[in-house]
Amino acid sequence: MTVEETSGTRVTLTLIGILITAMLFLFYGPEESPQITTLTALLAIPAALGGLVTQYVDPSGLRSPMGCFFWPTLFFLTITGIAVAAFEEGAVCLVLIIPIWIPAAIAGGLVQYLNARRRRRHAKRHQHRFYASSWLLLPLLLMIWDQMWPVHWTNASVERSIIIDASPKNIWPYLASIRDIRADEGKANFTHDIVGIPRPTEAILTRESDRTVRKALWGKSARFEEVVQSVVPNRGMTWAFAFPDTSIQEYTDRHISPAGPFLNIASGSYRLEPIGSERTRLVLTTHYRMKVRLVGYFQWWGERLLGDVQDNVLAIVKDRVSADVGLKQ
Repeated sequence: MTVEETSGTRVTLTLIGILITAMLFLFYGPEESPQITTLTALLAIPAALGGLVTQYVDPSGLRSPMGCFFWPTLFFLTITGIAVAAFEEGAVCLVLIIPIWIPAAIAGGLVQYLNARRRRRHAKRHQHRFYASSWLLLPLLLMIWDQMWPVHWTNASVERSIIIDASPKNIWPYLASIRDIRADEGKANFTHDIVGIPRPTEAILTRESDRTVRKALWGKSARFEEVVQSVVPNRGMTWAFAFPDTSIQEYTDRHISPAGPFLNIASGSYRLEPIGSERTRLVLTTHYRMKVRLVGYFQWWGERLLGDVQDNVLAIVKDRVSADVGLKQ
């Protein structure tokens, strides 16, 4: 190995270390940091790392192009494993970012591979002397972009419904309070069974001095409140979410607060729509806001994750109502 190649390897490894440190700081360091939703963190750093890893493994582009897919993917899966073991990273954050990180890293690897082959074909060996350092420009450029064009809040909502063979009057009590929910109740889905979001345990309607609140418990200790805004008996209710402590984050993911700097689960509602004498459509809606780049991507995940949660809640209500109606018949 020549002195030039040795120097290039050292520069590459140094930049990999710098970018890994930056990535770990953004994603696994400060809690509720809005910086983790920037293009720098989501795209630029993974792409730069993918390019640098590929450059380190195959600096001249002599190996199979499949290495552009294999090595960046292996690298980021390793980093993820370290994060889970060392930082106890929650599954929600990983589910959201890994599908972005790995393609970005592969793209960086492909750019590096194609550029190395081009340099080799033209025999311009002197061009790659400081090439490794140029990967650092990508995060810096997107960092400038992030600062020049700040992201704004986007409103979104998720809605699910279910048909229940019962009148609104029979369903209504289970919307106010529902107790002692077993772990095997509800509906199997990706969010609860794979990602690990806790399932509902109970929701109890209480009257406090100046407000009516449904106090919800999920799992053993994840708590939140639904502060009732309006009620029309047997027709529907609306509420605003309140999170009196950090139990949701502690149970799910410390980086994603339901009322934080880039996500706000704002409000919800139940709506009862009679579609027959003893048949009703129950509609559950959740409104939220997010302050992120790649709005379409994160909104797609919101539809999946919150939709699974809603489907599970609606299935629990339907099963409870159906069992109650069956006992009365």
